[in-house]
Amino acid sequence: MGLDQLIVNFTVKVKENFQQVIVFSCEPQWQQEDITVIAKIITEQHAGLSVKEANRGLDRESYLVTDGNADYWLHFEYYSQSIWIESLSEHTVLHIESLFKTLIKTQNADG
Repeated sequence: MGLDQLIVNFTVKVKENFQQVIVFSCEPQWQQEDITVIAKIITEQHAGLSVKEANRGLDRESYLVTDGNADYWLHFEYYSQSIWIESLSEHTVLHIESLFKTLIKTQNADG
C-alpha cells in the first residue's frame, strides 16, 4: 500500500483527553509497518509536532515529539492497536490541554 493510500485510508481521531494522556483511534486496523506513516499523520498534519527521537521495539514504538514548548511521548502498541500521547513532566501537563485543543480543531476541520 502506498503512502498516499494510507493517508487517505487512516482516520486518526482524538478519543479522550485524560489529565496526561491523549488517546487516538485509527481505522482501519493498522500493521506495525504503518506506524511511521501514522506517526507522520499525527505529528505533522494534526498537531504540528516534530520528532526528536524514535524508539522501536518488537510490538511497541515510541516517538519523542515536541511542539516547541513541551516534549511528549507518542506511543504505538501494535498488538492492542493503541496509540496515545503522554506528557513527560508537570511542565508538559500544562501544555497537553492546548495540544488536545489543536488536535480537535484540525480533526473538525478535516471533516
